[in-house]
Amino acid sequence: MRIPIIYIPKTRIKRFLNIEKRYKSVRPIIPIGCDCHPAHSLNSLNIRNCSLPFDWLNMEPLKSMEYVTKNIENSFTDFLKNLKLNERGFYISEEYPYVEFMHEKHLETADSINKFLRRTNRLLNIVAEKKEIYIHNLPVNFISTEKDISTYINDVQLFQSKISKRLHIYLRYDENLFENEKLADKMFAELCRIGVKTCKYVRGLNANGVWGDETEYTKLFKGLDIKLKITFPKIYIN
Repeated sequence: MRIPIIYIPKTRIKRFLNIEKRYKSVRPIIPIGCDCHPAHSLNSLNIRNCSLPFDWLNMEPLKSMEYVTKNIENSFTDFLKNLKLNERGFYISEEYPYVEFMHEKHLETADSINKFLRRTNRLLNIVAEKKEIYIHNLPVNFISTEKDISTYINDVQLFQSKISKRLHIYLRYDENLFENEKLADKMFAELCRIGVKTCKYVRGLNANGVWGDETEYTKLFKGLDIKLKITFPKIYIN
C-alpha cells in the first residue's frame, strides 16, 4: 500500500507512506540458487534479514546443487580461490568456472573478500544450528536429456545425505507449463520420488520480467510447503 502524504504542486516534492506486508518463517530460509530469484522472493516478502553467500550468484543450473553441497561440506575453502574474469566479464573462481559473481565489480579487493567471508561464516553458523530449510529453483529449459535429470537428481540426493533433507525446489517456467514438457514432468516426478518438496512456477517473463509477479510469491511458497506467517508490516516514507 502506498499512501500520498505530501504533495506540493508545481514542484517535484512528493512523499508517500509505504506499508508492505512482512512475513516470517519458523525456520531460517537459505536461498541456494541457481540464480537470484529465490533470494529476491525472500526480499520481496521481507523475510530475508541477512546476506548469505549464494544469494546473488549465477550458477549453471544443472551443476548448482553439486556446487552448493561441495562448498558447504568443505566450509567454502575453494569458494573464492584464484579469482579471475571470464569471457563475459564476470568474476569466477578457478575451482568453479560455471558460477558467476554477477553483482561484484571489485571482488578481488579486501573489502569484497571480507564481505563474502562474513556471509560464508554466517551461513555455516546457521547450518550448525540444524534448523534451516533451503530453497532452490531450476529453469526447465536447461534440461536437455534424461541424463541431465539423472545427474541432477544424484546431486540432489547427495545434498540430502550430506547437508539436509529440508530442501524445497521449484521448477521455473518462463511462460507456461508446456515448456520442455516431457523432460520437465520427468524431473518433477523424480524430485517428488526422492522426497523433495517441489512445485511448478510460471513467472510470466514477457509480462512481468525476470522476477515474475511478486504478488504471487506467497502462492509459490505455499506450493513449496513453506509455512509463512504475517508479522508487523514494513512502514517507511519515500
